[in-house]
Order: sequence, then structure tokens, then C-alpha cells
Amino acid sequence: TGVQASVQDDAEDTLLNGAEREAAAVSEFVTDRESTASRLSSRDRGLVSLDPAGIRAELTESLDREPDVVTAIHYVNLAEGRIAVSTDPEAEGQSVSEDTRPWAVDPSIFGGPGDVRVFAPYEDRVTLDKRLGIASAVAGQEEYAVVIIVDIEARSELLVSPVEGGSINVISRETGSVVLADNPDTLLRTHSLTRELSFFSTTISESRVDDVTAETRRFDEENLVVATVPIDGVRWSVVTAAPRGTVYSTVQDVSRSLLLLIGVAVAGLIGLGLVITRDVNNSLDEMQEYAEEIESGNLDVEIDRSRIDEFGDLADLFVRIRDTLDDQLTEVQQRAQEAERAKDDAETAQAEARAAREEAERLSDHLERKAEQYLDGIERA
Repeated sequence: TGVQASVQDDAEDTLLNGAEREAAAVSEFVTDRESTASRLSSRDRGLVSLDPAGIRAELTESLDREPDVVTAIHYVNLAEGRIAVSTDPEAEGQSVSEDTRPWAVDPSIFGGPGDVRVFAPYEDRVTLDKRLGIASAVAGQEEYAVVIIVDIEARSELLVSPVEGGSINVISRETGSVVLADNPDTLLRTHSLTRELSFFSTTISESRVDDVTAETRRFDEENLVVATVPIDGVRWSVVTAAPRGTVYSTVQDVSRSLLLLIGVAVAGLIGLGLVITRDVNNSLDEMQEYAEEIESGNLDVEIDRSRIDEFGDLADLFVRIRDTLDDQLTEVQQRAQEAERAKDDAETAQAEARAAREEAERLSDHLERKAEQYLDGIERA
């Protein structure tokens, strides 16, 4: 459970770190474009003192130093609503209004010369291209502004989701619309999760990860993990979303691996226990057989002493017991034989003594008869 929680946190960190990297990249991109607009509109550049050809050359030189996603730089007369000079020949001289170009605002909206504003993205009604304008009021000629045009479809191609199968978008917190997206079809549309994530329309200062349940066209799964990171300098946020199963797939893999490891360990312990138990039981049976054979008097029993463990020591003990009993029985038998021989000798001596006594008795009787005979003779004599 602890490992699963740790891996889950790592998965969320991966999603959040990816969003933070994209937020930093977008912030740097916008800041660089703001710097270009501010530099061109500053008093040091002296656009006011240049004729249209000189302004065009200055703008073209700056455009060449910009990335490919910057499609044009305009010098716009905001008071008249007209593009005075542009790096795009077709755009030069066009009339513009705030309805079609969000950056075509009244000059009073700028706080002063060098003030840079990032305007809402829009769709060109003629070319249907999706663009973004970054404008700065020109110093010394405040009714004019330098406007940098960015192709947000081309810039969206640089977005990379940190999770395979996930989505990544840059959302305007003012309108909830998609400014940049890995899916061009969703550009300028309201993000599908603005209802579930109400903080899109508020100022957020910290990154966050949320679990959301919502039906979307992008994902088949309803349970989503969403990471949101605010972008410094603009009221935008990077939003990465991915199905919960995709984000936490590593968690599931690790959990399965751990369960498999635990299962293998338990099975191994059980198997080892069975092997040890069987070996111990077999050894105990052998020891019991040895003891029963010795108990029954079979001192010729063969005892296996090949083991080098405790059972081998026990087998050696049985061998010593067997040999000791054998020696003791041999000694007893010898003593019994000696006793038997002594008994035989005693019986033989007893028989000889009995025979000698009988012989003495016969001799005594003979002598008595002779004595009587001698006595009669003596008496007669």
C-alpha cells in the first residue's frame, strides 16, 4: 500500500511537472514576443521618424529574428483602424476593427508608450487561420501600435503531453477558451472541463492536481486526472488531462508486480517449508526405525551417517549406542559362558566327591566287616 501510494504520487508529479515545463515554455515565448514589441515601439527605435519603407525594413528585420510561428508584424494606426505598414504585403492597408481583430483597440487602452498587451486569440474570417496578437503602443505616436501576429496552430504543435494518451491545452482564465491545444479542432472553443474545474475563471497562484469525473469526446474514460499550472505574465493556465487508468497504469503495474513478488515469495516459503518438513519427517522416521531396531535387539542394523547436520549427529549417537550395547552384550555373554563353565566344573567336582564318599563308605563297610572278622578271630584266639 505504501509503494502504491508513492508510485501514485510520482505519477501525479509527472503530470504536474510536464504541465509546469510547458507553462514555463509558453511564458518564455510570450515574454520574448512582448520584448520584441516593446523594443520596436520604444523611442530608441525611432519608427516615428521613418518613412513607410524604413518602417517596413525595420519590421522585416525583426521578423527574421523571430521563430517561424510569428507570421507577421504590423504597424497599425489604431485611431483610423488601419494597418499602415506590415511585413505581410497583403495585410498592408487593410482596415481592422476590434470585432475581427481583438488587438485593434482604442489607443487609450494602453497605459502609455511601451505598454504591451496580449490580446485574446481570434480566427481570421478570410483565411480561417487562428492567430494571436501582442501589441505595444509606439512612443511619440500613441495612436499607433506595433502588433506581433502569432500562428497559434503552429505554436500548439510544440505542446507535448507528459502522459501518453493525454491532452494538453492552454486555457484563458478570462474566457475559458482554448488558446493553445494539441488538438487544433479545439482552439478558440470553450474547454470541456471548465464546468468541472470552476477555478479556470479565477486567479490561481499555485499548481494543482484534481480528480475529475466528466464525459469528453477526447477520452473514453470518465474518470480523469487533471493538472493545472498558471502561466506567469498572462491570465492563462496550462491544463493537462489524462484518463485515470492511463496516469496510474504504472501504479497498477507496480501493484501487480508486488503482488506477484509476494505470491512467489509465499509460494517459495511454502515450498521450502514442505521440503524441509518432508526432509525432517523422513529423517525422523529413519531415526525412529533405528531406535526400534536397536530396541528389538537388532544390533546389526545399518545406520546412515552420511548427513552432516543434526540428524547426522543423531545417527552417530545411535551408532555409538549400538556399538556400546553390542560390547556390553558381548561382555555379558562372556561372563555367562564363564559362569556356565564354572557351574559345570562345580557339578563335576560334586559328582566326584559323591563318588569318593560312596567309595569311602564301601571301604568303611569292608573294614568293619574285616574288623569284626578279626575281632572274632582274636576273641577265639
